[in-house]
Amino acid sequence: MKCAKRLPMATTTSSPALGVVQRLGSQVLPVLLIVLASLLFGVLYQGGVEVRHLLWEVSAGEGYERFKSIAVKSLEGLKVAPFYGCQILRPAKILGFENSDRPESLERLIMACGAEPIDYPAKVKCCGFPIVLAREDVALGELVQPLEQAMDAGADVIVTPCPLCHLSLDAWQRKAAAFSG
Repeated sequence: MKCAKRLPMATTTSSPALGVVQRLGSQVLPVLLIVLASLLFGVLYQGGVEVRHLLWEVSAGEGYERFKSIAVKSLEGLKVAPFYGCQILRPAKILGFENSDRPESLERLIMACGAEPIDYPAKVKCCGFPIVLAREDVALGELVQPLEQAMDAGADVIVTPCPLCHLSLDAWQRKAAAFSG
């Protein structure tokens, strides 16, 4: 059985709340917050703030240069599988951060830390979290793919910027192993 070995998780997210905001998308949550703020405080939001994921801030431009300068403890020899999941990159036309089929932001951060990024097809697939309550069997089927592919590619750990993907990839490994047989 391929999923017998537990693959450790490493995460880059700073707060589960940030992941929830990101997962709800750039359209639903801001409107809800604007309505709530208007009702509670009598404040009308006039726009002007661009909401960006932390990954986008530290993987390009000045943020990337700052990240490299503080990543002083090398992870040399560690093979790291990046896992983007399905929602940090999509919808690409709205988010427009990077190519949703061939992202590179996590790989840049992994290399900046001295580790070796591991490439595998399922790094941009869904972790199964959005459907786990309705269809656990389907969710576990989604989860098995990145875990098996990352291990087959030689990864020591897997890293994700999404707290819900982290939960799926870490807490449900035993269930995924039992599911895959």
